[in-house]
Amino acid sequence: MAAPVRGSLVQVIAEWTAVKLNWNLAVDAGEKIALTNTAQGCPNSPLPHLADPS
Repeated sequence: MAAPVRGSLVQVIAEWTAVKLNWNLAVDAGEKIALTNTAQGCPNSPLPHLADPS
């Protein structure tokens, strides 16, 4: 289990992930590992709503 992540890092991970999903951007293996490991320390943190990119 990952250590809890606090403060602005939780927000950065949520926003980064939301942008990647919203714009259907690729994620390389290292980035996926880093995001997944960090996000495990951010339970119950919703992704922000972004405008439709189309």
